[in-house]
Amino acid sequence: MLLVTIRRTSRSPEGTVGTASLVGHTKERFESLEPQDCIPAGVYEAYLHRVPMLGVDHPQYRRIYELQRVPGRKHVEIDRGHFAGDVKLGLANDMLGLIAFGFGFGLRSPGNGFVKQMCLQHSARAIAKFMCYTQGVGIRVEIIDP
Repeated sequence: MLLVTIRRTSRSPEGTVGTASLVGHTKERFESLEPQDCIPAGVYEAYLHRVPMLGVDHPQYRRIYELQRVPGRKHVEIDRGHFAGDVKLGLANDMLGLIAFGFGFGLRSPGNGFVKQMCLQHSARAIAKFMCYTQGVGIRVEIIDP
């Protein structure tokens, strides 16, 4: 089983930042971002499951990893996302309940009415690369707090 290690480095209202490394045949490094109210540190198994591409009624699906047996949480996924802000503070958040991978961070406005905030960049590309490396096999995800 492949091991993915997520090392959290900082927390702020804009999200929890860290780095993720995949160890198997190769070692790849990704940036990680999750909401400030993040899942507990620990080791979790994750397996692929299907999610609709464009909404619940859409006939096409894509496959993403879902972490198993996360205390107090359901449907914790590894997927693409850009903003993990605290919505109570008026910040954008498109990744509730998930961990997103990307290549780097930047400042960007999520849309009209929002100020610039930290965002994860190139997330779709990072997830595609991650899925190529894992080849759909079950993985073990180790999350380490600072």
